[in-house]
Amino acid sequence: MKSPQIHVVLAAAILLVGCSSSNSRFWPLMAKKPVVVETELAGDFLLGLHQKSLLPGDSKDRHGELHSEIYPLPDHVTYPFSSTFHVSIKGETSTNNYIVIRKSKDAPWQLQRAWRTDSQGHTIDEWPVK
Repeated sequence: MKSPQIHVVLAAAILLVGCSSSNSRFWPLMAKKPVVVETELAGDFLLGLHQKSLLPGDSKDRHGELHSEIYPLPDHVTYPFSSTFHVSIKGETSTNNYIVIRKSKDAPWQLQRAWRTDSQGHTIDEWPVK
């Protein structure tokens, strides 16, 4: 049996659940997993960069959906912790991708890599990060 793949969509994924009782029990448990919490914090960091127009390849006037996959879902967080996010911009076929890293629990988040892929997943732009 394949392990479940968890998608974290900033500010929505864990809150959007179906009506089935198994889903209503599953998602609140996932929301408390340290890796899911840490991934959400990483997404909040990216959202902050977006709101300040500091995210490479992006501006605060663009709208889309930010998501990350956690697979497999580990039971604990190990540092350095990194997470990859994919941003689908409304009206565009390309995807912006970002890797953020946190070297320790108390360290600040840092943008490690930023790039754009086409609809086939091929890299078409690589942006410098500070």
